[in-house]
Amino acid sequence: MLLLHTSDLHIGKRLHEESLIEDQKYILNEIIKIIKDRKVDVLMIAGDIYDRSDPSIEAINVFNDFLTNLYKENIETMIISGNHDSLDRLSFGSKLFDDLKIHIASIYNGHLVKYSIEDVDFYLMPFVRKFQIKDFISEDEYEKMSNQTNDIIKWVLDREMIDKNRKNILLTHQFVTSGKDRPELSDSESGNYVGTLDEVDAGLFADFDYVALGHIHRSQHIKKESIRYSGSPLIYSFNEVNKSSKAVNDKVLISDNTKHVVLYDTDSKVIEKVELNPLRQVKRISGLLEDVLKVNCLDSDLIDVVLLDEERIESARADLERKFKNLLHWDYLKRVSATRLVVETKMEPIENKGIEELFKDFYKYQTDDDLNDLEKEVLDNTISTVIKEK
Repeated sequence: MLLLHTSDLHIGKRLHEESLIEDQKYILNEIIKIIKDRKVDVLMIAGDIYDRSDPSIEAINVFNDFLTNLYKENIETMIISGNHDSLDRLSFGSKLFDDLKIHIASIYNGHLVKYSIEDVDFYLMPFVRKFQIKDFISEDEYEKMSNQTNDIIKWVLDREMIDKNRKNILLTHQFVTSGKDRPELSDSESGNYVGTLDEVDAGLFADFDYVALGHIHRSQHIKKESIRYSGSPLIYSFNEVNKSSKAVNDKVLISDNTKHVVLYDTDSKVIEKVELNPLRQVKRISGLLEDVLKVNCLDSDLIDVVLLDEERIESARADLERKFKNLLHWDYLKRVSATRLVVETKMEPIENKGIEELFKDFYKYQTDDDLNDLEKEVLDNTISTVIKEK
């Protein structure tokens, strides 16, 4: 049996305020074509169907059309909810859809939804948090249970009777790790992963032949090839485009990233990544302004520019906007680096810092440089004057 794994459709999402709805329609049709061409038996979508819990009518219509096309192809479809989805809204009509081979699990009801097709059992685990298991556990056990997602998922899986003589497939939408190995993130994933609260140990999935993961937008596997994030079908952040780069005239670097769906054969256990061809390419161009302006891109390309110039150029914005029809974002490398420093570094709480330290942090964020001696003196004098006046 041939399975196709995708996730994180995020229908309705925007990239720097640019609507991606037509791009999403296009890429969903590309997935339909792959299903037809490769004679896929089962489609698995591992959560985050919509980008918001209250999707727009436009987004709902896109997903409705996609489900209609899947029904026409007579393909079994397995769908779970993600952290972006409204559990109640996604479950609407799910009992009716079951008869159409479209199976949606968005609410945990004490056991995982299970579907058996030939010699394969599919277990659908919607996005689960502690409060969702409260009705299925004693009050005493509930109070003793930690808030660690790993403990919650272990409790959920321990309740299942998995037949190891059959082929078992799990769909889940979680932040899965293995020891010190953590998935590679981009800034398009929502939420901040603090400490180990959200981590789920890949070892919990030992009874499954393939685990179709959602939640992380980069295609990758955790612990072993068969525990895998398919990644989102489209690029949802310029931070995702740094995986494939090429130099232009040794002066400019153009970065992009190829997205995939994953095929899994339940008989041979062969895993194959199939490249997706988007409606519009998303590119990041890095270089000096004069060199960047020599780069030729398609008018349809969605562009981010990182300027390497040491000094600010007054005409930069106007020059870039004239050159690139779909310039969605641009900045200087120093600011980009400083932003990453703030995002990626564990910062001390603001309330623990004085005015001088806060200003130094802000200056570092803006310029990627430290204050020199003269600037420190000016800062000290300014702070002293303000405090005296108060």
